[in-house]
Formats: sequence, C-alpha cells, structure tokens
Amino acid sequence: MKFEVRNIENSLPRTFVESASAGSEYFLNDNVTFQLHRTLQCGASRSASMDLNTETTLAWSRWFEHREAAQGAAIGHYVFRDCVLLGTPGLILDVAKNVCWIGHQLGWRDAHLNFFVQQRGLGRILNNKYLEIDDASLRTAETISATTSAHLISSPGFSAYGHWLIDVIHRLDEACDASSLISQRVPIWGQSLMEGFGVNLRPQLLDSHGAVHCKELTVTSCIKSHGVLDSSTARRLWSRMRQLSVGELHRQPLNRSDKLYISRSKLRSSRKFVNSQAIENWFRLKGWSVVYPETLSIAEQMSVFSKARQIVGDDGSGLHNCVAGAPGVKVLCLNFDRTNLFHASLCAIADQQLAFLNSSKQVGNGGFYLPIPLLASAVTDFFEAH
Repeated sequence: MKFEVRNIENSLPRTFVESASAGSEYFLNDNVTFQLHRTLQCGASRSASMDLNTETTLAWSRWFEHREAAQGAAIGHYVFRDCVLLGTPGLILDVAKNVCWIGHQLGWRDAHLNFFVQQRGLGRILNNKYLEIDDASLRTAETISATTSAHLISSPGFSAYGHWLIDVIHRLDEACDASSLISQRVPIWGQSLMEGFGVNLRPQLLDSHGAVHCKELTVTSCIKSHGVLDSSTARRLWSRMRQLSVGELHRQPLNRSDKLYISRSKLRSSRKFVNSQAIENWFRLKGWSVVYPETLSIAEQMSVFSKARQIVGDDGSGLHNCVAGAPGVKVLCLNFDRTNLFHASLCAIADQQLAFLNSSKQVGNGGFYLPIPLLASAVTDFFEAH
C-alpha cells in the first residue's frame, strides 16, 4: 500500500492562521481537522546573546533569523479520523486518503521518517515522496474503540528528556482530561512528569512493529517552529515543572554549589568528550560541582538547577534543565558536532545569557576533544570578564 508523504504545516494555509481566532477550525481533508489555540510569539530580547567567540555570534545570528520566520506559526491540535498509528513512536497514516502525515508540528521531520523506515523495517521510501507499506501490517491493526478521542503523546525523541521539556509536557498539559492516551513505553522519569502534570491515565502502548487503528485521534501540535518556542506557553509549562522540586526541599538538601558543570560522561553515547575526566577534574579544582543529571530525580534536577548562577554543560538534554534557573544565569554550552539552537530558545525565554564553545571530533574513536586551555580561557572570559 502506497501513502503520499505530506508535511502537515504546509497543508495549513497561512491566510487561515493569520485571520482566524482561537477556536477556529480548518479541514485539511474529510478526515483531518485543525483547531487553532494561539499563534507562536517569541518576545525574547537580544540581552540573552553574547559575543564570546565566532561560534556564539553565528549561533545567535541564526537564531534571530529563525525567530522572525517562526513568529505567527499556528499552535493547536489536530484530530485524525479513521487513522492508523504505525510502530513506535506512532507514525500517522490516513488510510482513507492514503496520506502519511509528518511535519514539525507533529514532531516528525524527514530525517525521523527515514530513520523510522530503516530501523523498523515496516516500509520503504519511494522517490522521497511516497511511503510503501506491507498491507499485512495494516490488516492486523488493533482497533481502539474509545467513545472519545484518544490522545497521542509520543513522537520521535520520546525517550530523550530534552524532548519532553520542549514537546511532550505541552501534550501532557493538554491531555489532563483525556479519557484515553496512546504512546510508546514511557520512561520512569517520564512517569514522574506525567504525575506532576496531573495525567494519571496509563497509556495504551504502541508496538514497535505493529499498528493501531484509531477511530479518532487527537494530536496536540508542538509549540515550536524553526527551533523557536512560544514564550508564554513555555514559561507557563516550565513554571509547573519547577514546582516538582518543592517536595525535595523537605528532604536532606543536595550539596551543590551555585557553579555547575553538566557532564555526559556516564551516558552510553558517542556524544561525549574523550578527555571528560580531565574536564571534570578541572572544574572540581575550580570549586564547581560536577552534575550527572541522569542520576537525579526530576525534582532533584529542578532543585539543583534552581540554585545555580553559573552553568557550563555538554550539549544535550541535561543542559535543558537551565529552564529551572533564575533570570540572569550565565550558561556556556560545549558543542559537539552541532550548534543546538534549542539552547538559545530556552535561555532567551528564561532571560539567561548563553554562549557556545566548539570542540573537535576525534578521528577513529568517535568521541570529541576539548583542550583544557581553551575551556579555561572561555570560562574566564565568559563568567569573569563580562
């Protein structure tokens, strides 16, 4: 069976978004409806940007360009009728119209679809425009007979903590009163976030090599466009997350300084430093606390970051916890093979100052190297000279 791959935001006319009011609906076809909640507005100021080095200047220049492009993007929810969710985290197929829906608003990029097809073996991409799927997987799809719409909360990156801070908690917030949830398996820390947002339902789990037929499926759109987040929504959601640390204040306080180095050295990942031990030792000698976020509960992470005034961190989900920090906090992100502009979005909205520092990829061992003198110079220039 062949499905046309369509980007869902390209199917939503800009004229509708610009003229419609909250609650307005647009029919993409007979089976898919979009309801507008608000439009994306990012009012972050340029005070967040710093001119520490070339990589920082270029990153902020790109981010401000992206912000202009993102302003006014639609935020709302989609309702799909008579659709199939394929595999994990749930690829949306409109079986009546033979359409495979992807797009940033659904959390699916072209790269996610290609990875999904390669890893799951559930189909193949034809001419970059069509998805061909074995009919047998669709014929055996389990049907959900919920009387009200089921809410999908998973999307690519669902197992990564950073994606929850950017994408998933908005879906949780919108699904508090849902009668039925669908997702891939929820991480243990994700269960804590679900409870914190008042979502007590246990989701029906998707099968990585199976399919689920939904009579009606609701998908809350992401609050991002071009890597830029809606300011007011993000602040409200992060405020709720910070409340998760309140219970920790009654426990034995964590012994942390207000200077944090966020390390990825204990993670099973190629995105970490080959000289991580030397980097951590340097920070400890300077009086900084080395933090491994994956060893802490969500509440503990919120508590630790809320006390920080200076933060250096490896690019990754753990550094996204800066949203728990106070305005004015300085953050230095240590890049691997990319400049992650979501850090710029988070810090800009949180009214924090952010700079980037590039490392070099090591040939042969798959890791990255950051010279200590380069790190020391950047830390001095950023945290002391400015």
